[in-house]
Amino acid sequence: MRTLLFLVVLSSSLVAGCGVAEVATGQPRGVETQTPSESLTDGEPEPCELLEAAQRGRLGVGPGRESDQTPLEGAVICNWNAISGPDTFQAGVLPSRYQLDNVSRSYPDPQDLTVSGLRGVSTSQRASVANRSCMIFALLSDGRLAAVSYFRNGGPNGSTHDASCAKATIALEMVVATVQAR
Repeated sequence: MRTLLFLVVLSSSLVAGCGVAEVATGQPRGVETQTPSESLTDGEPEPCELLEAAQRGRLGVGPGRESDQTPLEGAVICNWNAISGPDTFQAGVLPSRYQLDNVSRSYPDPQDLTVSGLRGVSTSQRASVANRSCMIFALLSDGRLAAVSYFRNGGPNGSTHDASCAKATIALEMVVATVQAR
């Protein structure tokens, strides 16, 4: 259920954000001119390979599994569950039609940040779970967004948004390193 919630919120926010302001060409503002197939298929096709075994060990998660509930057109997301405990990470590299500015406009209390030298934004899935969740997006040099979500399923006790974002940041740094090494 939490996976579906993350993906539905992500989908509705980013897609809605893309259509908010259109320029005379009919393209959403901030979206570069590309053929439709390029802007939908340039996401990461194998997101579970974004975290190598040593990286997963450092995060304390098992092997990933591709989400079967990805409402973002052209996006493929991977889920990793904690080896001990109910916490989860999700990650993917979104197609270039999804823009960082749309994240800032579409999510509660977005915070600008820098991750691995890249411009990024952190937020939560929604205000009611802000103390135990964090989503971080970073703009890759090729124009795509790397996205990581951390969700503490153990309940709000002892959890903070800052602690959740610290975990999501570590995972996103790993994802960025993997993408940049390719």
